[in-house]
Amino acid sequence: MISFITSLYKSEKHLASYLEKAEAFESALAERGIEAEFIVIANNTSEEERAVLLPFRGKKWMRIIEVPLEGLYTTWNRGVRDAKGEYVGFWNVDDVRFADAIPSGVDALSGNAELVYFPFIYKRYVSIGGLKILAKKKTTTPPLFDKKRFKNEMHAGPFFIFKKSLFDKVGPFDESFKIAGDFDWLSRASQIANCTMVTIVAGIFTNDGTSLTGRNDSLQQKENMRITKTDILSRILSFPFLDEIYDYEDSSGNIRLYHFLKARRCIDFLKKNAASEKTFLDAGAGRGQYCLAAVKHYKNIFCYEYDVSELEYAKKHIDKAKVSNVTFEKVDLTSIPLENESVDVAICSEVLEHIPDNGAAIKELYRVLKKDGSLLLSMPNRSSLFYQKVWGLNRKRWYPKPTGGKDDPFFEARRHLEYPFWKIEALAKSAGFRIERRQGANIIPLPDKVRKNFMYRHPYLFKRYLDAEYFLSSIFPFFSSFYFLTLKK
Repeated sequence: MISFITSLYKSEKHLASYLEKAEAFESALAERGIEAEFIVIANNTSEEERAVLLPFRGKKWMRIIEVPLEGLYTTWNRGVRDAKGEYVGFWNVDDVRFADAIPSGVDALSGNAELVYFPFIYKRYVSIGGLKILAKKKTTTPPLFDKKRFKNEMHAGPFFIFKKSLFDKVGPFDESFKIAGDFDWLSRASQIANCTMVTIVAGIFTNDGTSLTGRNDSLQQKENMRITKTDILSRILSFPFLDEIYDYEDSSGNIRLYHFLKARRCIDFLKKNAASEKTFLDAGAGRGQYCLAAVKHYKNIFCYEYDVSELEYAKKHIDKAKVSNVTFEKVDLTSIPLENESVDVAICSEVLEHIPDNGAAIKELYRVLKKDGSLLLSMPNRSSLFYQKVWGLNRKRWYPKPTGGKDDPFFEARRHLEYPFWKIEALAKSAGFRIERRQGANIIPLPDKVRKNFMYRHPYLFKRYLDAEYFLSSIFPFFSSFYFLTLKK
């Protein structure tokens, strides 16, 4: 037996047509000696849906289950667990399945295959004056199975069927997904299952622009990025660890460009100063991205962060690396719980602007650093070209706020002490540091839409832009959005 699972939600428009096709489909399979059942799971059923479903409630081959509103992949998991068939597939209510493809799929599953997928017809409609017009129709033929390729790309299409026993091996669909849960499950399945393509066209996938998949919005891009972790910037700059740090993502799931540019400076600093006997401090670690990068290069690592929720996030991701040389602690940087001269290398990136008494914090960093130890300090540069533009647009909103009983002209309404580069240098020197090197990041900011088009359409030309940006911000750090100082004690 093969079980087909259909999830219904606000499906009045397509339901009658779907039921008619499902009945003909079941009859065609029966003529071929294949028993089929349909599990229809109706979410938050409307009266209209109930009326359409009523004649089918007594059908031997159909089970109708009504549930409160739940996610698509929760429904799928429910359906697979309830399935009586040895094989399982899904049927979207607005799609069409062809019975002719099923016997070959069942034959393959009766042999060595655990999952089969098929070519299918893709139809896209556009709405003009309230009318749905067919804008595109093509037959999509997926590639032959390749384990590596199927892990990072969705090729199995909407009409795949699999052995129910495979569900037990792979595990359930991840219910946190809204659109790409099937891609996630197939990505996992492809690494452990024998997958086979059957060359018979399996059905028609319809995109009328109203379904979640059809909208092609940023949510789908973000979920796909979450599965594949192949963000173009990750591949270009080779910072795969940043894929785990979700606060670095934009609305499309891509790590924000300016965070990458800052990260590149910090990673270069970490590598340059790495030594297996050294101690590393990330002062204001956020979600621990630099601690995660440092675990293989330093003997002891201190991950200090004041925000407990960020610290817990850092701990969760670093624990995946199964290392024991990282100490996590909630710390106010004006009082660091380390002995004098106990740290070899430290990073304090985009932290001091959040601390009203940053003079005390920089003195604490000086105290715990060993003689000739290195600190990489970065802060937003108020004298940068970018900041001047933003300041010009927002000066009426960003007004000085009283701090410590007096007005600080550098304290903005968004709680940042944003200094021009010469005041950042003065802050470092006031603690006793000497400046070894000046660098910058994000000297040529790109509008987000320009950056996305450039990155996706011309990724390797985009890499040249990043290299040019990196070079120019080293030569002209005073005009960069973020000002970096390599400091020595």
